[in-house]
Amino acid sequence: MSKELSEKNKYYNIVPRFDSVPEIAALIALATERKIYSARATQLELYDELAIQCKATVPLIDQESTWTFETSFDDNSSIKYVVNAEFWLCYQLGIFAREEKNHKAIVEAYKYIITRILSLEGTPNLLRGDKSNSYGAYILFDSINKIFYSNKTGGEHGLGLIREIYEGLNKLLSADPNYMHQRAKCYIKSAYFEKEQAKKLEYLDKAFRDANVAFQVFDSRYNEYHNEKIYISASHVLYTKALILSHKCYVNSYASVEDNTIAIHTLHNALSSPYNTYAFAKKDSFNYLNVVSKIICETIARKTLVSSDAYRDLEDLFQIISE
Repeated sequence: MSKELSEKNKYYNIVPRFDSVPEIAALIALATERKIYSARATQLELYDELAIQCKATVPLIDQESTWTFETSFDDNSSIKYVVNAEFWLCYQLGIFAREEKNHKAIVEAYKYIITRILSLEGTPNLLRGDKSNSYGAYILFDSINKIFYSNKTGGEHGLGLIREIYEGLNKLLSADPNYMHQRAKCYIKSAYFEKEQAKKLEYLDKAFRDANVAFQVFDSRYNEYHNEKIYISASHVLYTKALILSHKCYVNSYASVEDNTIAIHTLHNALSSPYNTYAFAKKDSFNYLNVVSKIICETIARKTLVSSDAYRDLEDLFQIISE
């Protein structure tokens, strides 16, 4: 047993390099993609930095030869860099992130990666229904959250840093509705950790602003081009809008009839889509406290909380959550 513990401690004592923005970017790229082929490393301008990290942390980050079946006409990379200990890598990045003075370098590392991807691929073509290009994984809230563990830090450095990352990417990605949707999710989660009602509502207002912008872009593109992929994206963002409104009503103790009514109409529209289900909402981590169910149950029990024009939608919603 002592030998096994010694082996584990030996690996946890291995520390990667954090001496420059590209070195940090190399670690973030590995934590996000887990496997980076040499051609991809060259595209991201991280080839040297990945080699440096590999040398400093082998076997936790290692260089391997690619198999024949992994190569293609577009990518005939002879080697790849792989993470053999994902938890260790996220742990090391988390330790680095605990120091607030390091946040700027982390934000710059994300900008470094996104800038290089944009220079190669441009922005996603929404007219074709492209959801994102290869920077998509880097802007997913769940992906960033996995690396910096906001849930486990109560937002102390996790969510504060994640907000900084999204805000730092704004100039590069504000035209991308996928980015706006993911930033909205960040604000929804931020509201959860706030104790003050005013601060909760401030984050939820920011979340709704971003989700609404994303929805308007997707909805406009769908109405013009009738692409099914765009419709699916619009439906998902509509659910997020309804969720935010449900959170706001809960925080305000359902005091506003107008807000409750708008939330019920929006939630009905969202759950009427075949691409949104209450089964998903029940398990959705952003639907904490199950505010979707709460607003339906609260208003069905006291119909004076909504305008009469919401009664039919409310009854439909109650049927949906009762099935």
